[in-house]
Amino acid sequence: MSLAPVTSTPESSSVERGSRRAPWVAGALGALVAFAGSWIPSLWTDEAATSYAASLSMTELRELTGNLDAVHGVWYAFMHGWVEVFGQSALALRMPSVLAVGVATAGVYVLGRLLGGARHAAFAAVIFALMPRVTWMGIEARSSALVTAVAVWLTVLLLTLLRGDRRRGLWAAYALGAAVLVALNVYAALAVLAHGVTVALIARPHLLRWLAASASGALLVSPLVWAAGGQGGQLGTPDDSLLTLGRQVVVNQYWLGETPTSLTGAGGGSAWEPAQWWMVSSVALATVGWVLVVVAVRRGLRSPVGRQVLAWSLPAVVVPTTVLVSLAVAMSPSLYNSRYLAFSAPGVALLIGWALTTFGTRGRQWTAVALVVALTVPVYVSQRTPHAKSGADWEQAASFVEARRQDGDAVYFAPRDPTRSWPVARTMRFVAMAYPEAFDGLRDLTLRTPPTDTDDLTGLSASLAESQVRAEAGSRLWLIRRVGYPDADAERRLVEGWGFREASRREGPQTVVVEYERATVE
Repeated sequence: MSLAPVTSTPESSSVERGSRRAPWVAGALGALVAFAGSWIPSLWTDEAATSYAASLSMTELRELTGNLDAVHGVWYAFMHGWVEVFGQSALALRMPSVLAVGVATAGVYVLGRLLGGARHAAFAAVIFALMPRVTWMGIEARSSALVTAVAVWLTVLLLTLLRGDRRRGLWAAYALGAAVLVALNVYAALAVLAHGVTVALIARPHLLRWLAASASGALLVSPLVWAAGGQGGQLGTPDDSLLTLGRQVVVNQYWLGETPTSLTGAGGGSAWEPAQWWMVSSVALATVGWVLVVVAVRRGLRSPVGRQVLAWSLPAVVVPTTVLVSLAVAMSPSLYNSRYLAFSAPGVALLIGWALTTFGTRGRQWTAVALVVALTVPVYVSQRTPHAKSGADWEQAASFVEARRQDGDAVYFAPRDPTRSWPVARTMRFVAMAYPEAFDGLRDLTLRTPPTDTDDLTGLSASLAESQVRAEAGSRLWLIRRVGYPDADAERRLVEGWGFREASRREGPQTVVVEYERATVE
């Protein structure tokens, strides 16, 4: 009597099932961390752009991206379909990012398990899900989280290819994935470049295959890259300070996100006040985080597994950061923004996860994890306050208008910046772009050319003084302006000269809303 070989046992099957479930569990926890409080902060400028672009017809969207923001065209098209189904509330606009963080967290777990084992995977996934850059992009109605998720799983695919998977079409899938990644964000081409460095370090025989697949992906996405190259898009105002650039790289890029700081004028107050603890916490977290990265590098060089982890993680962090910072210094500071490199956060998480596995006993390992978690809490809480996004208070301003307005009221959006040149493009109309339902049925006094006719996000606006005829036709007028707007007194005198008086007012950290009613003659 012969016995067939035993290929599995109940215990081994249980372990295998647990291994298959683990990435799903990690992804669910990552999404849950991102989801909590995601509806609280007001939408801000970048998210207003998403809200507005997603509301356009596909024809209007093609015209917009043909002149501006082609770099975000694929994201806008995706969000167009999303809002058709789920609406334009802050929560609905941010849910794709919440889900993408979950997908990215699962991918980080898979990478960690393939590179360093189950414990490395668990540590890396936890660190990734709690990194302030990740918890920030999870509540941002922009493409950062989706780009990161695609980058992570493209890395998983490449790792699978380099380990000998010869299934037909996988290199073609890599080429297609690289094209999708760059279509979502041109800067993510730096993630593909980092892949090339990894291949050159550990799998040189595959370098020609990687070059061919990358070139194919580049060819597929080249029309979009060409179009985007001729547009300024929404690059911010350059900041020529090297100190600011250094702070962005060392602290904001991974350990703070875009929570407003006192250095940008949006924070305020002593760093030691409870409401400002995130300032100290972010610096302490950055210190601990970079120390752990150094530990990972030093200890990783001592073992074959550690060197594999470094070969995949270090290029993912160093290559994009070095290239972008160099371009910012050599050409224009506006080329760098800490948000642009969110897709490199998984590399940092994998490095720290590896460092934690080298801490000896499990007690020491989880003590270190607990320290990192404790330092993330003040930053996490600060990201989920009503004015967390650079002090934006547009949700509160829009709610104030919506609760009191009547159809037919007039509304005036003041310029965002002082000006003596008309017409202007940048006005407080972004509030209505972010929260359009609050302004439905109101007459926009100064809009001369709508954004759909100028093929941009702003349109052109005339001065309030040119709007007297239309203002006189109504009984209520709403003024939306920035705090500290220099022409506020002149505009008040102008409106009062038209026969209006102030009926109510709301002042927030950034936005002033004034309701004027027609004065009655006794």
